[in-house]
Amino acid sequence: MMTISCITFGCPKLAGRSFKERAHSLPNLRIFRIEYGSDYYVDLPNDSSWHHVGHTIAIYNTKEKHSIDGIRVYAQAFKFGKNDTKGSNKSKKARVKPDHEMR
Repeated sequence: MMTISCITFGCPKLAGRSFKERAHSLPNLRIFRIEYGSDYYVDLPNDSSWHHVGHTIAIYNTKEKHSIDGIRVYAQAFKFGKNDTKGSNKSKKARVKPDHEMR
């Protein structure tokens, strides 16, 4: 089976719950969202019927010891989004499940 990968940067919420659940259930589809943590645009629209699709990698400016080109950053990865509240996808740091790995 061919694997399809999609990487987005700074993308707002784009789908309803049924679309999100269908996309997350496909074993050959890998979707990654990269977002800057303080960017309010990625949380739009502010309507609860809209959802992010894919795994989230959020990057923040902080006072942590990590640095890239002299800028201190802190990054977090979330399996299927940081705001998911359904089942095993509940707002936890990256956790690999055999049916849909984060690679």
